[in-house]
Amino acid sequence: MGERHRLDKTHADRQKYALTFAPFRSSKNRPHTYYRINVRNFSVFYVVIDDTMEVRRVLYAKRDLDKLLND
Repeated sequence: MGERHRLDKTHADRQKYALTFAPFRSSKNRPHTYYRINVRNFSVFYVVIDDTMEVRRVLYAKRDLDKLLND
């Protein structure tokens, strides 16, 4: 299974329960709370707006996520 397929499947599986997971803690003030999905070597960050789960970022998990998300 390719990485893109894994990301798509994980996103689809989580859509029903998008708000039941712990929010990603960030020092940056955002209008919508970030949530994270870990998919192998990637972290997928999303927000929920009304009934829509919107992916905001897909980052390689070995990077400094705090720095990338808080700058």
